[in-house]
Amino acid sequence: MSNVKTMLPKVEVVKLLSEKEIMNMIEKAGRVCYKSEDLIKEGSAEKFIKNIIKKGHESVIEHISISAIIFTDRATSHQIVRHRIASYSQESQRYCNYSKDKFNNEIIFIEPVFLDKESAIKSAWLNAMNNAAKSYFELIALGAKPEQASTVLPNATKTELVMTMNLREWRHFLKLRTSKEADPQIREIAKMLLVQLNDYLPAIFNDIYADLYNPKATTKETSLNVIVESLIEGTNSFIMKCPSCNKKIISSQQAYIHDNIKREWYCRNCGQKLNNYNLLKGV
Repeated sequence: MSNVKTMLPKVEVVKLLSEKEIMNMIEKAGRVCYKSEDLIKEGSAEKFIKNIIKKGHESVIEHISISAIIFTDRATSHQIVRHRIASYSQESQRYCNYSKDKFNNEIIFIEPVFLDKESAIKSAWLNAMNNAAKSYFELIALGAKPEQASTVLPNATKTELVMTMNLREWRHFLKLRTSKEADPQIREIAKMLLVQLNDYLPAIFNDIYADLYNPKATTKETSLNVIVESLIEGTNSFIMKCPSCNKKIISSQQAYIHDNIKREWYCRNCGQKLNNYNLLKGV
């Protein structure tokens, strides 16, 4: 039995409060600055919040923090935790013994974005992961502690972390890490987070989302419904299967189209990037 498993990175934004509750709290805090509480009414929060963000008055949105659960590789996690205005809880290789049944006696590695589905590079990468796992389990069998055995594990080893930031810091993080100058691994994570955060709180994140994926879009609705020609000639939509959450997605109904040139698609359910390998059929 193989002691190695691979997976794609994935994220989950934790939604403890409703969009309305968050918007109302931010508006209530922000209007104290102008003593304009008398202007609070049903539906007034969105316009107010968009306006203060446009003016750069982002200290107001610091009153709300959001957590996200991230499954990524150890190397990328080191980049993430460099963002200091945040709280982190991370899977510990010191206390997690991957030879135990609770971990299915296996080590999980994250597939990097540069790997093709079938290539000599992927074969060599998989061989390296297998060799690392073999060494880890040999050390455990010889009596090494998990913290000692983990020293042979590579940067690609899967780690799970919970990160919590206030909304202003989330905006800062996303602007930096979705940039084309960012490392491809963390950019993939940041783009998945942006998809979910924009879906959750479009008034807070849509300007970043629109600038990245559709510079001409000004609202959530226009950015989610860009019409481009299908990847399958002669059809208007097609079905993909998300490799992360296994959700089948009909392109015209549930997936996102971000780029008319690159044809980048993302699962609306979890934010995972999709590609031609996930294509099932045209409809």
